[in-house]
Amino acid sequence: MIDAKYLTDFWRVVTNLPILAILDFNNTLVTGGLALSFIFCLPVYFISKIIYIKAIEPNLAKIQDSKLAKSLTRFKFVNKVVAKMDYIRSKTE
Repeated sequence: MIDAKYLTDFWRVVTNLPILAILDFNNTLVTGGLALSFIFCLPVYFISKIIYIKAIEPNLAKIQDSKLAKSLTRFKFVNKVVAKMDYIRSKTE
């Protein structure tokens, strides 16, 4: 990506941003990972939301009645998380 001629103007603008001087991103792996995370953030969110609506929601009763779910509810931490999720879900509906 660095050697692509058509991205020269883009990299010139990006590297001259004042915020980058403050953050001091000298490592290309860190900068590339940050750029990819910004690029894929929204698509991953919307794809996972669609998967939840199509796959998880219709089978939620089966999942809650499974042996794994029943065994996990023995832990206090899991019960707190489930209670918090139910509270948030009730506020968003």
